[in-house]
Amino acid sequence: MPIFSYGDIIYTPGLSAALKGQLHRCFKSAVRRDTTAAVRDNILGVDLPSNQRLRICCFMRQAYHGSLPEYIQQHVQRGQLERARCFIIPRHTTSSGKSVLVYGATCWNGLPIEAKTKTTLFSFKSCVKQLV
Repeated sequence: MPIFSYGDIIYTPGLSAALKGQLHRCFKSAVRRDTTAAVRDNILGVDLPSNQRLRICCFMRQAYHGSLPEYIQQHVQRGQLERARCFIIPRHTTSSGKSVLVYGATCWNGLPIEAKTKTTLFSFKSCVKQLV
């Protein structure tokens, strides 16, 4: 059974009717978790907010290295100091700054410089998992 996290992007263009039906059945039969409960342990080893923060930090790492598609990359601006490896937090109009780019830039800027300078994605994830 596939695992869907809140905010996962599912691309459906080009799917046949049978595959769309199968995807619809997966969504309907998916187990829903209550993230407001006092205990948030899950099979990922961390709670869902920490997992989401890790995923967003990995997304922003891709943005920093320029490996995102151009239509996303054009909305991300690096800071002036290359040594700090920060992003400029974009102006936002969403309620309490819950845009992925706003939250992602805030999370990325909050990481220590030794985490930002990790060369591989595996070492970056390991370092960020220890921080969250």
